[in-house]
Amino acid sequence: MYYIINLLFKLFIESGAILHKLVLSFSKSLELKPEIFYILGENKQFFSQIQHLSLYEISNNNIESAVALFRALAKSTKKISAIKLNYFDSDYEPQIFHALIYLIKSQEQLRLFSIAGDYSTELYGIISALESQKNLLQEVILDSCNFNAEFEVFNNCKNLETLRIRDCFMKSLKLLDYKVSTLEVNDCQINTQAMILIFEKSGILLQRLKFETRGDEF
Repeated sequence: MYYIINLLFKLFIESGAILHKLVLSFSKSLELKPEIFYILGENKQFFSQIQHLSLYEISNNNIESAVALFRALAKSTKKISAIKLNYFDSDYEPQIFHALIYLIKSQEQLRLFSIAGDYSTELYGIISALESQKNLLQEVILDSCNFNAEFEVFNNCKNLETLRIRDCFMKSLKLLDYKVSTLEVNDCQINTQAMILIFEKSGILLQRLKFETRGDEF
C-alpha cells in the first residue's frame, strides 16, 4: 500500500494534474517519501488551484509528512476557500500546530473553516490564527469543542454569516459577541444568557435558526 500510494502521487504530479479538492488522512498506511515533496516543489501547479482542503487523522509516524505537505500547500496556493479539520487531536506534536497555523495565515480567499475537536480547552493557536482571515470568513463550523477565550477571535470576523455549533461545551459562550444570519446549535450545553445576547446582537439579521438539544442541556 505504501509503495502504491507514493507511486500514484508521483504519477499524478508529473502528469500535470491540477487539484481543486484534497481530502487526506495521514493514517499509518500513508507515509510519503521525501521524493514526493521534491517533485511537488518542481510542479507547484499540482496544488495551485486547490479550493477545498479536508484533513482527518494524523498518525504519529506521519508527523513529518503532514508538516511537509502543509508547508507545500502554503507555498503553492493562496486560493483555499474551505478548510475542514475533521479530526483535531490536542495531543499532536507542536510542529503540526505550527504548520497548520502557517497554512491558515497564508490563505487569501478562506470563506469556511470547520474543526472537529476532542473537547480540549487548548487548541494551540489554531483558532487564534483565524484573526488573519477576519475580513474573509463567512461560515464557521465547531464540533466537539470546549469554548475558551481563543474563540473570541470570531467576534472580529466582519463578514461571518453562518455559525454551526455541534456537541460543544458552551458555558463560556458569554465571551462571544456573534452577529450572524444563520445559527445552528446541536447537542450542546447551552448558556441561555449567552444565546439571548447573540439574538440581541444579530437582531433582524438572524434569518435561520436551528436548535437540537438532548435532555436538560438547555
